[in-house]
Amino acid sequence: MEKEIFKLAHITDTHYCKSYQGNMMEAAFAKGEHPEKRIRRMLQKAVNEKADAMIVSGDIVHEGCEEDYRAFRQLVTETVGDRMKVFYVCGNHDRKEAFCRGLEMECNSSSIDYVDYVKGYRIVVLDSAEEGKESGSIGEEQMQWLKKVLEKPYGNGTIITFHHPVTWNIPQLAMPVEDAFADI
Repeated sequence: MEKEIFKLAHITDTHYCKSYQGNMMEAAFAKGEHPEKRIRRMLQKAVNEKADAMIVSGDIVHEGCEEDYRAFRQLVTETVGDRMKVFYVCGNHDRKEAFCRGLEMECNSSSIDYVDYVKGYRIVVLDSAEEGKESGSIGEEQMQWLKKVLEKPYGNGTIITFHHPVTWNIPQLAMPVEDAFADI
């Protein structure tokens, strides 16, 4: 039996703000178009390509402001609608409480980890964001949770996503992970 085609769109580090006036990103966008237009084009491309799911893997908004999360969610809703599942992942610029409220997600802990399923694939979201730690981390409790999630194979496979890279050409920017994480 042939596997069904699965298309996954991935965007990251959008650093969205309704207005960049007065923040450190203002100069970067002063002469060009507002990033919202580029984000909308990326979202529309995912729709046009008939993606089954989209992962927005962190640093969704720049200042961690609830109003900006709401505006970003509205932008996604207007462009994507219900044509694909959207997975939101925390990054180092995201603020967890505002993230959950603004994106209208249920968040019951300080770590926003969850699992969902699309077209026979298991999508695992790990929250690697840690306040005050630019490079992020995956904690022991998260590793145990992940180990339990992955105990049994699922359908066509599993995609694990988080914001921070575990390898980087600038080592101090890579997220340090224990060997146990790789083993899992």
